[in-house]
Amino acid sequence: MKRSFEGVQWVAGAYVAWGILPIFWNLLEKVNPVTVLAQRTVWSAFFLGLTLLIQGELLPALKKLISWKGLYSTSVSSFLLALNWFSYLWAMQQKEFFTASIAYYLSPLMTVAGAAYFFRESVTKMQLLSLVVIFVGVALPLFVHGTLPWMALVIGGTWSSYVLWRRTVGTAPLVGIFYDVFLLTILLFIYSALRGDLSLLFPRTDVWVPQLLFPFSGIVTAVPMVWLVIGIRSTPLSLIGILQYLAPTLTLCCSVAYFHQTPTPSQVVTLLLVWCGLTVYFSPYLFSAAIKLRGRISILPPPVA
Repeated sequence: MKRSFEGVQWVAGAYVAWGILPIFWNLLEKVNPVTVLAQRTVWSAFFLGLTLLIQGELLPALKKLISWKGLYSTSVSSFLLALNWFSYLWAMQQKEFFTASIAYYLSPLMTVAGAAYFFRESVTKMQLLSLVVIFVGVALPLFVHGTLPWMALVIGGTWSSYVLWRRTVGTAPLVGIFYDVFLLTILLFIYSALRGDLSLLFPRTDVWVPQLLFPFSGIVTAVPMVWLVIGIRSTPLSLIGILQYLAPTLTLCCSVAYFHQTPTPSQVVTLLLVWCGLTVYFSPYLFSAAIKLRGRISILPPPVA
């Protein structure tokens, strides 16, 4: 029980960190998002590589990467990760926090839909109903404003595609994301060398704040990943499925409380429909947890008068 509770703390800590990260990315709002992406990639590779080195897993991981199969699978996942990070960073710089939140509310359910389609995993009627409700919520702007939240679909779609692709590879999460950022770092060095311009790797700026924050972009990426990997070893997957919604919820809270943004009426309706869909999706798990909790309470001895 104690080990399980500690696992929950690690997992919750990871999603809380991701939820409040918009505050950090806002400090780099005046820096080109491509430069921020490059710095995040390079420093993430450094800190994740350092973590694997401390664990004694760096050399075995690199040996497995050096193969045609390893390079092919990593090339695909690296592309998806780079596209996801870039679109997310762009949304942060444009202060599209609602868009980013909707994206990460959608992403797990996109993964469920993808698993059902590609891996023939079964989907219950309740899960299907929740997907329909959330789809209606996301499609609402199309009927109200004539536009779809494309960036939310891109962010959520690239992340769910990344998760599904990584599942086919079967690499451990920490090693897998190290492969991706390591390969992207090598490509960045090659690209910069061919151009004869190292500004992406060593940005020239008179502002000292970004220079100090660039290494932290790797830390704030790597540390929550390590926490998550530690936590998932002893945390039930059903609970992880619920905890992951801490991140988009906290991002919404940051947008209102810290950035003083007010959602539009259609955004509020979209959010309510998304939450309704999530409630429908998780209702069997919540009901089962309530039954177990009630059973535990009923066997407690009566209070002493």
